[in-house]
Amino acid sequence: MAAVGGVIAADLYFWAHSELPFAFFMNAVSVGIAILFCATLLFVFPVQAVFENPIKATIRTAFLMLLKHWPTTIALLAGAGAVGYVCYLIPAAAYLFLIFGTGAFGMIYSLQFVNIFKQHNEVIAEDMRGKDWDKKTKAEQAEENAPQRKPRNKPKGKIIK
Repeated sequence: MAAVGGVIAADLYFWAHSELPFAFFMNAVSVGIAILFCATLLFVFPVQAVFENPIKATIRTAFLMLLKHWPTTIALLAGAGAVGYVCYLIPAAAYLFLIFGTGAFGMIYSLQFVNIFKQHNEVIAEDMRGKDWDKKTKAEQAEENAPQRKPRNKPKGKIIK
C-alpha cells in the first residue's frame, strides 16, 4: 500500500508541476485516484480486523465496501480531511489532536465501521442486537443436542503381564 501511495504522490507532484496542455485534466484524474486510494486505505484495516482474507482479497473487499457505503465513506473522508486541514493551518492543533483527539477520532470512526460491518457479519449483528457474548453458536448447540455415542466396552478378562 505504501508503494502504491508513493506512486500516486509522485503522479500528483508530476502533474501539478507540469506545463503540458492537458496537465490540469491529468491532475484532476490523479486527485480522484488519490481520494479512492485514501478511502480504500481507510477501510483496509477495519476489514482486516473483521474478516480473515488474504491481502489482495482484503483490499478488494475494502474497495467494494467503500463503494457500497459511499455516504459513510464521504463523511469519514471529510472528517479526516477537516482534521488534516485544521492541523495544517494551526500547527498547535496538531499537537492537541495528537494528545486529545486521536482517541475521540478513533471512537467516532469505530462506531461508523461497526454500523457498516453489522450488515456484513452475523456475529457483529448479533452483538448489536444485545445477544450475550457467551451464548453458544448454532454449531455448538447442534453438537450438544447430537446423540451421544456410548463408550466402547472395556475388554473382559485379565491383563497378562
